[in-house]
Amino acid sequence: AGAISTGGGGMIERGESWKFRSHLQETNLYADQVVEHLITGATAHRRVFTEAATRDDAFLSAVKRQIEDTAEFEHPAFPRVFLCESVHNHFCVIGELVEGNTLSSLTLQKKFSDRVVWAETALKIVRMLEEFEELGLAFDRLTLQTLTIQRDFVRVARRFPVGCLRPGKPPEEPFLK
Repeated sequence: AGAISTGGGGMIERGESWKFRSHLQETNLYADQVVEHLITGATAHRRVFTEAATRDDAFLSAVKRQIEDTAEFEHPAFPRVFLCESVHNHFCVIGELVEGNTLSSLTLQKKFSDRVVWAETALKIVRMLEEFEELGLAFDRLTLQTLTIQRDFVRVARRFPVGCLRPGKPPEEPFLK
């Protein structure tokens, strides 16, 4: 059940169907990578949790609950999750790769020095967050590194901002008045 036939007599085991391409970032809890699917050639974002994170039952439970709670959430600005699996005894989540410049890097490059451009971008962020709120998804925090500009469209850069993403009814008061 865990293997995929390649048609040529070889088998690809779960966790071996994605080929590492490059590192995105590394923290003490996980490493983010760009991977390529061996059969389809599609690229994706893979978050590989460290051994310590994988052994922490409470942490891993929270991550899995967050993924499960948001599995049905669909919005063009929110990356899709494709697969959760174990690779070499490390919990991994594979999802849509969102490419583009983060708002943090654009700010450092002074791309928002024009107040009108910054105001237009801020308005796009507000509209996206309002749409998320209407759909029942709330963020406890978002940073400039969490958001990406992709063809003049604001997107969440990574689906797994652990600890800050939660489903549920919209707050009693809207985040904007």
